[in-house]
Amino acid sequence: MTLFTWNVRGFNDPLKRKSVLKVVNSYKVDILCLLETRVKEGNAVDIVNSHFQGWELFNNYEHAVNGRVWILSRGCWSVRMVSSSAQFIMCLVSNGVVEFYLSVIYASNSREERRKLWRDLVCFKGCVDGLPWVLVGDFNVTLYPKESSYFSGSQGISGAMKDFSDCLEDLDVLDHPFQGPMFTWCNMREEQPLARKLDRILVNQLWISKFGDSGVEFLPPGCSDHCPSFLVFNVGMVSPPKPFKFFNFWIGHPEFHYVIESSWNQTVSGNPLQALFAKLKRLKEPLRMLN
Repeated sequence: MTLFTWNVRGFNDPLKRKSVLKVVNSYKVDILCLLETRVKEGNAVDIVNSHFQGWELFNNYEHAVNGRVWILSRGCWSVRMVSSSAQFIMCLVSNGVVEFYLSVIYASNSREERRKLWRDLVCFKGCVDGLPWVLVGDFNVTLYPKESSYFSGSQGISGAMKDFSDCLEDLDVLDHPFQGPMFTWCNMREEQPLARKLDRILVNQLWISKFGDSGVEFLPPGCSDHCPSFLVFNVGMVSPPKPFKFFNFWIGHPEFHYVIESSWNQTVSGNPLQALFAKLKRLKEPLRMLN
């Protein structure tokens, strides 16, 4: 089973729909979680009927005019919505053999509003005791100072970070190990670029015990300012790309600096985060040739 989550920063654009559909088909996604769709409720059904035939849509239009959170499911996985607000949808997911709780989060930019979300999550914890629980989405706050590209080593934990940290401690959840970048959001500015880790996949201890073979990867941001992520059960059935390994002995190769400089100085298009992804990806093959 593959669960895919992305803050798409608007889903009215046909190009963004095309990007999402490409991922859905490539990774055979079973549950699709979209954040910040900016789609009016009256247009949501048309989009689903046109592009996601056979999928069931869950949303939080009751609390948010522009559909801040969508969940689409298909196949053998049944989704039952348990609770929702302007910042989350909580549901029970089952395939008849296993079941788990899924919380899809799109937290507010406001610290006070996020505090309401943290309280709601802590209240909900009593309902999930005894079952695996995964929380995915855009939490709109970093957990540690180092999760910002502006980190210089001297910054301390802010009040908003402590709010978030206290919530995760109360929930007894932690980051699922993942592949891919630590920074998942970029301000997309040429001057004074800023990147942060705002998107996460969190799990409780029962998830780790029940789904020890699950895997997580964050992908390049593509047409959004956020990196999408996918979570895969039974990793042996759907293998994520193998992580790139840097070997220290490459540094001593006589052509090492030339290879780095030649590849890195080639022009690429896109925002700063996209450009960084493209350059790092392009650099892999020349480095492998040094073996």
